[in-house]
Amino acid sequence: LGSAVGHKVLTPRTVEALRADPESGSYENRTALDDVRRQVAYRKAVHWPLYLFVGLASTDYLAPWHEELAVQATLAALFLLISAALAWGLNRSQRTLRQSEAHLRAIWDSEPECVTLESSDGLLLDVNPAGLAMLEFDEPGKAIGKPVVEMVAPAHREQFLEISRRTFQD
Repeated sequence: LGSAVGHKVLTPRTVEALRADPESGSYENRTALDDVRRQVAYRKAVHWPLYLFVGLASTDYLAPWHEELAVQATLAALFLLISAALAWGLNRSQRTLRQSEAHLRAIWDSEPECVTLESSDGLLLDVNPAGLAMLEFDEPGKAIGKPVVEMVAPAHREQFLEISRRTFQD
């Protein structure tokens, strides 16, 4: 490489660039010394009969970009990995929840006694099949949303209201 200093043989691309703009310019060229593609900039010295050429390989000026690309790709891969793990965990939780719900639904449906679910303001939210039969409703939609106390025999309403009040209080 030391023998290249003062070397006067120019590549065709260098000659073309100098003819296009003899004062200064830049072009891309593969150097004969090491066969590396470089972005070459040149400028004619003001008071001297010579040109100053500076070449920078694309691997050099793109190195920070490549490093940033590697960081971004790593972060994207990490994001995808975490997202996949969370999706798997959510899917597993949903499957477990569906199984638990099916189990509880089987108990709810097979319970021979009346079981109701009511809101704190006393409205019926759900009732099991045995409760529907006891309340003489043929489908839940006809009972849901109505005050539960109205479905209790008048003689037991006060006792029912007291039990409900204590249940929601606790």
